[in-house]
Amino acid sequence: MAGEERFFQKLRAFLELDPDEAAFLTQLLKRRRQCLDGESLLVQGESHPATFVLLDGWAVRHKALENGRRQILNVILPGDTIGLEAHVIGHAPASVTTLTECTLAEFRPAATVRMLAEQPRLAAAMLWATAREEAFLGERLLSLGRRPAIDRVGNFIVELYHRLRLVGLADGGTFVAPLNLDHIADALGLSLVHVSRTFGRLRQAKLLLRRGHSITILDLPEIEKRTEFAGLYLGRRLPVGERFLRAPFSADDLKDCF
Repeated sequence: MAGEERFFQKLRAFLELDPDEAAFLTQLLKRRRQCLDGESLLVQGESHPATFVLLDGWAVRHKALENGRRQILNVILPGDTIGLEAHVIGHAPASVTTLTECTLAEFRPAATVRMLAEQPRLAAAMLWATAREEAFLGERLLSLGRRPAIDRVGNFIVELYHRLRLVGLADGGTFVAPLNLDHIADALGLSLVHVSRTFGRLRQAKLLLRRGHSITILDLPEIEKRTEFAGLYLGRRLPVGERFLRAPFSADDLKDCF
């Protein structure tokens, strides 16, 4: 699946794209940028002139204290947008750094305004994607504040699996993640040693197996139950063929919404 198609696939969890919407997205994603691993895409507190869609590769959104201690807020996967909130707030509320070599599509704020005016369903889909991002942060906050280590790690891995599965990057319970133990520790507020021991406990419980960058979920229903993973915000529990919005839908449909 091409990188552009992963973005399409993600939005199709929200709505069925019509030909005009697909054409608009194709035009939106025309301008490409290649990045190396470890490259900064956004810097916390600075303004940025463009929004990105990650087409290939992995990145992380993070904040840091003056002493260098870092908190990873979220993992950015193919199909995710980067920097949209910076145009609303006026600056980037968090930094974004690539974990691998990446391919991105880049577009200016004017394209977002045009989307709002010409493609209201796509604008709604982007709002949905932003709402998902907020839900990720809510789940992470719950983990940091209330979940024990084994549930933190298990919930984090299951969420990654479903997000990757949505864009065709996970199948059969196995996926490849360029995350080391440091990244997971910084995302979950655990020490490196604690993360390593927790993966050992998950393996002993026959819930998941980690070998290098390859992760296999051995018992998905059980680990979802154990970690109280609902995942409703991922859009994955809709009936097959169902979407939140369905064509036809036009600006005229908004006239009687109040």
